[in-house]
Amino acid sequence: MAILFNKVRLRIIVISCLWIPILGCFIWRAYHIQIQRNKELKAKATAKYSTEVKLSGKRGEIFDIDGNLLVSNLPKVTIAVSPYDSVHAAFFHYEKSNNKKKRAMADELREQRRRKLAVIFSQVFNKPVMYYYQELKPMTTTVKNGKTVVIKHQYLLLDREADRELADRLKKMLKSSKISTAAFRFKNIYVRNHPKGTLAADLLGYTDVVNDREVAKGGLESALNTRMKSTDGRHAYERGRRGHILSYGKQDFDAATDGKDVFLTIRENIQAILEEELDKCFAEWRPDNIYAAIADPRTGDVLALAQRPTWNPSDRTTFVKNQTGTRFASEIYEPGSVFKPFFVGKALDWGVVTPGERVNCERGTWIYAGKKLSDVGRYENLTIGEVLKKSSNIGSAKIGLKMGELRQNEVRRLFGFGQKTGLPFIRESKGNMLILPREKVAATRVPIGYGTNVTMLQLLRGYCAIATGKLPKLNIIDRYRDSESGREYLVQREEPTPVFENSQAHRQLVEMLCTVTAKDGTGKRAAIPGYEVAGKTGTARKHLPKLGYKGNKAYYTSFAGFVPAKRPELVMVITVDYPRGPGVGGGTVAAPVFKRTMERVLKVMLVPPDFPEDIKKP
Repeated sequence: MAILFNKVRLRIIVISCLWIPILGCFIWRAYHIQIQRNKELKAKATAKYSTEVKLSGKRGEIFDIDGNLLVSNLPKVTIAVSPYDSVHAAFFHYEKSNNKKKRAMADELREQRRRKLAVIFSQVFNKPVMYYYQELKPMTTTVKNGKTVVIKHQYLLLDREADRELADRLKKMLKSSKISTAAFRFKNIYVRNHPKGTLAADLLGYTDVVNDREVAKGGLESALNTRMKSTDGRHAYERGRRGHILSYGKQDFDAATDGKDVFLTIRENIQAILEEELDKCFAEWRPDNIYAAIADPRTGDVLALAQRPTWNPSDRTTFVKNQTGTRFASEIYEPGSVFKPFFVGKALDWGVVTPGERVNCERGTWIYAGKKLSDVGRYENLTIGEVLKKSSNIGSAKIGLKMGELRQNEVRRLFGFGQKTGLPFIRESKGNMLILPREKVAATRVPIGYGTNVTMLQLLRGYCAIATGKLPKLNIIDRYRDSESGREYLVQREEPTPVFENSQAHRQLVEMLCTVTAKDGTGKRAAIPGYEVAGKTGTARKHLPKLGYKGNKAYYTSFAGFVPAKRPELVMVITVDYPRGPGVGGGTVAAPVFKRTMERVLKVMLVPPDFPEDIKKP
């Protein structure tokens, strides 16, 4: 009995010794799966029956101040297909069979599917059948054991920005051919559209699609990107075997947010007029560039802003590198004689000179500090007003010398030169100033528009100050609109800064600038019948890399002015970079553009004339 009991106990011990490690392995395995790999395996299981869809909002649209649409969003569809899933994997179950006939049938069916898809794509997307036939060939690679396998992850882009009607047509053709759309990707997107073509193209900027994301490039698109860009949303849900949403399943929804709409201070009709006149000037004088702008001098609101050459953002074939972008804000140049009124005005304001005072203009030739300075005419003694009217370099230089070097620096600072205008352009330049004192001759060159590099926008702001006596902050944004509430937020305007201490001196300067557009003034071609026009011409020699300043016929020709002179409502500045032809001065090239543009804009804005009797009736 004892022997039997000992045998049973021995068996129990042996079985326990065998099963306890096995049981321990089971427990460890269960712990490893249920505890250690819980998150990993749960994520894999969840991925089998759940999915997440990215929701995209709309980018904010751009309007002019009256609500005319300048940049909109067009609904489009990005269509792509996997060559592997659409051709190879569709008949993979035949290839797994041990039956040679079925495997041969798989190759035949793949070939038929490939040809059928190539024909469908050719009909929808208007490319040759053979092109798609080649693109639909699944790619292969050789693995370590020398076996050739088909690459599963393939991507063929059929159309990045297809119309939704075209996408629907493709789906119908696939359905009629009994081809599943499971291997296709139809992603609804929005693309930027410029319904007005080239109108304000460089000002507005454009967007590109990079890695399926819209990226702002240049202009206001880039400068206001944080306000206009949308916020993506997501829709996570549990799905059935056929991909449909399970009504009883768990869902998680975060809505996408649209970007803010932007309303500019630009007026579409004024912008169109300006660009039409710039096109005429560009065709007539064949310059390298033209920059021009129109503003309300009382508020600093920019009503039109353009440059030539330009392009059409809706047609990327018109894009030319180095000829696009906000060059009116980034390109700097020496302004020439349009700079003279700033120094003459402050000389009057500070009492350095009086209107009746005469300046000896040396009969057109003057040697100072060993350097010669010349005038176009052989002028002798000119009043301060005549110095501006005749655009005497010698007279202006002598006024600058009398003012002093430090005050010349102060004049440029007061009128905003050497500072950015505040417009939201990423690449706006603050210009470049030769700070006095420097070499002795420099004090005679700064008052005539040399030694200071400016942008066209700085000149625009400066002439707003000459027109009203106060330096405004330029504005290009009028208001924003929230996409959800529809509420509009007006951009606050800053109070302009007075630049004249003596209001009488300001009035005297305006009177002098009115004589520039008189019949015997350098800006006579800028005169507008019925209106009193104040302004100044400018012609500055352009520095060419090979020739420098001398020995070349390249000029910056400008005209800056405002109208009506005594109650200014409009300021316009135009600069023509290197016009080709005879007589390429500011009065010949730029002044006529000012006249033609302002004549049309004054009618559009219903600005009453100063002298109605002078306007010829049709």
